[in-house]
Amino acid sequence: MTLLTFQTDAQVQPLSGSGAQWARCNDLPELTSTVPREYVHRSSVAEVFLTGYRRIGDDLFLLNGQWPRAHTFFTTADGTSHDPVQAGETIRQAGLLLCHAEYGVPLGHNALLWNLGFKADPEQLFIGTRPTDLELIASCRDFAWKGNRFSGFLEVSIRRDGRVAATGTAFFSFVPPAVYRRLRGECTSSATAPVVRATPVPAVQAGRLLPIDVVLAPPGSRTAGCSART
Repeated sequence: MTLLTFQTDAQVQPLSGSGAQWARCNDLPELTSTVPREYVHRSSVAEVFLTGYRRIGDDLFLLNGQWPRAHTFFTTADGTSHDPVQAGETIRQAGLLLCHAEYGVPLGHNALLWNLGFKADPEQLFIGTRPTDLELIASCRDFAWKGNRFSGFLEVSIRRDGRVAATGTAFFSFVPPAVYRRLRGECTSSATAPVVRATPVPAVQAGRLLPIDVVLAPPGSRTAGCSART
């Protein structure tokens, strides 16, 4: 079960951590690409918001990221700002990347996100004339294996132009595919049972741009089938 909470707050406080900069290697031009999409459990490169990382201390990392100017989901209805939930997704991606790239979690393991909470500063979410470049400081606590299960607590500060745009925490664990199948039963990612979806409320009422992104239905509506995915 995933608990997702967020709060917009103009007085978001930065987390402690180093502000070390990326180092240029061998005087090569500074090139940018996203991290592998498999490391953040996304099917499309366009959904990857991290561009790299480096360790700057014991269980402390500096990550770079970028939010596109336009996104079909993580943009406010008026098109002027990044959706605060994009900060939460970026924090989620940071945790997944570090678990796979630094702590040895196999790519085939499934993630269970138990808790994700974050605060975002509305003044730092505006969409400018170019993509929004980010620096993240990520602190990993109690990242460890217990048998065949890996778990940890993540604390992240997201900075834009040196100012804190959002902070957040996440607690998650990873389990092998066989364990995940037992947990999900018939509702695994490979389930082929049809899903009967109720007619959603109008997109404008849910604060979304596209009807396909609406997950709310009018009172009394019924939905059948396995539609939840992790």
